[in-house]
Amino acid sequence: MQWFNHLKLATRLLVAFFAVLILTTVLGIFSVVQLDKVNGTSTEMEENWLPSTRFAGEINTGMSTFRVKELQHILSTQEAEFAKYEKDLKDVLAQLEKSRDEYGKLISSPEERALYDDFRKNWEQYLTQHAQVLSLSRANRNDEAKALIRGESQKLFDGSQVNLQKIMDLNIEGGKEASRRGDTLYDSSRFWIITLLIGAVVIGVCLALFIARSLVKQLGGEPDYAAAIATQIATGDLTVAVETKAGDQSSMLYAMKAMRDSLANIVGQVRTGTETIATASSQIAAGNHDLSSRTEEQASSLEETASSMEELTSTVKQNAENARQANGLATSASEVATKGGAVVSQVVDTMGSINESAKKIVDIIGVIDGI
Repeated sequence: MQWFNHLKLATRLLVAFFAVLILTTVLGIFSVVQLDKVNGTSTEMEENWLPSTRFAGEINTGMSTFRVKELQHILSTQEAEFAKYEKDLKDVLAQLEKSRDEYGKLISSPEERALYDDFRKNWEQYLTQHAQVLSLSRANRNDEAKALIRGESQKLFDGSQVNLQKIMDLNIEGGKEASRRGDTLYDSSRFWIITLLIGAVVIGVCLALFIARSLVKQLGGEPDYAAAIATQIATGDLTVAVETKAGDQSSMLYAMKAMRDSLANIVGQVRTGTETIATASSQIAAGNHDLSSRTEEQASSLEETASSMEELTSTVKQNAENARQANGLATSASEVATKGGAVVSQVVDTMGSINESAKKIVDIIGVIDGI
């Protein structure tokens, strides 16, 4: 069952639940099947043996009534009496034939079929004798009718009743046999149902105990001890001793021990980090003090710079005034230059005219030299 120990808790519970469920299902199915068999025997008694016995009894009663009506017919002397008993005989015979038809539908074995065939033959022969008895009785030949009804007719009637009694005995015995089978099925079913029920309970208890033991083993010992260890760890006591056994790597105590060691390691790392942070904080504080001193020195320098900036601003203002004056002078110079440009343009035009005149003079001198 090592494979079961390696399963998860939820899987173990599901396996146990389905095992009990399967046993319960088997028990239920078996009970239903056995009850169906018991019900089959009772149904067989209700629908076969008891009705067959009842119809056989009705046939027997009808035959006796039919026999009595025959004797009364023989003893009759009036036509009205003859008619009355003949009608009664027809009614009894009709009811008897109806019972025979109903019984014929319930025949369930070759032996019963053979007995019924013998009965039917005797009864048909008896009805043949019956017709002769009525004929003799109507003719007032009562002595012959009595002789016939006490002779061959009596033998056929007795034979029919014997066959009918055998049929009734057979059906009664069949009902008793069905009852015995029902009792046997009941006893057997009760035994196996109780056995399966006990087996299911035992298996369920065994599975429950097995799961409980595996859970206790998984806890690594007593549940109270594991709870006490968990409580101490929860309060921050990481120095608590956790006792484990060899090969107990899958237990909860082993996991709690690993968790305690891991937490202790994390706390140690946090403590080391805290010390490092404290040292760095001290260094940062010293750096901040030095920075403060430098800031004060920078503030003094800024005051001197501000004073120099005021002097520079005054100088800039003077330079701006000088620049304004220079701009005015430049504007005047520009106007003078513009006027000088106009004069120069006039001089250039005059020089161009002189140049044109010179060219014409040169051309004239050339013509004169040619002449």
